[in-house]
Amino acid sequence: MKKNIFITMIIILYPFLMEAQGFKGDKDKSGKTNTGAFSSENNWGIGLRFGDPSGISVKKYFGNTALELNVGLSHTIAKNGYWDGHYRNEWEDRYCLSSYDDCDYLGFSRSRPLGLQLHYLWHWNIPGAEGLSWYAGAGGQMAFQTVRYSYRYKPFNGSPWIYDDGGSYTDFDFGADGVAGLEYTFKKVPISLFLDVNLFLEIYDSPFVFWFQSGIGGRYNF
Repeated sequence: MKKNIFITMIIILYPFLMEAQGFKGDKDKSGKTNTGAFSSENNWGIGLRFGDPSGISVKKYFGNTALELNVGLSHTIAKNGYWDGHYRNEWEDRYCLSSYDDCDYLGFSRSRPLGLQLHYLWHWNIPGAEGLSWYAGAGGQMAFQTVRYSYRYKPFNGSPWIYDDGGSYTDFDFGADGVAGLEYTFKKVPISLFLDVNLFLEIYDSPFVFWFQSGIGGRYNF
């Protein structure tokens, strides 16, 4: 656990350390910062991202830095097998067995989990690779979904089973993350492609749980 926390802190703090050491991008002969990717006319990008989350990606560039917003379906909190245990550990004792003489768990259904990421990024050119840069940064994210439980119960001994699927629970996850990636911008068309990896540290509602995420996509720049 301590090793994982240390690695996460390094990933999150790395861009800030680079900035403090003066690594602010390459400069051309005029002394202006050159990101190797965008001109001042193309400082917005909007497109699609596939991964976690899968959805819309919007990016606002400020020279060699940028703000990135990703919104879409999240896979991190799908948590296959998690909700059966959550029912038995939390829901069954608190709501079912405490109210009825007999109660059986039947299963669950859930909404599609939605996720949102917001990152502040630094870009650096890769020497000898025109249009290709790497970036790193930090930010936060949240995700949520609703789970509905199905069960049957007997109000008292000897009564027939009563079936119910009205037990619901909303899972909300919030935390900080560090991200790093590659971005390639075509020279003659306003299109960029990107690939990133992300380590998410959940703060609420499961503190100090780590999730690995990644994504790939493209944006139209204007």
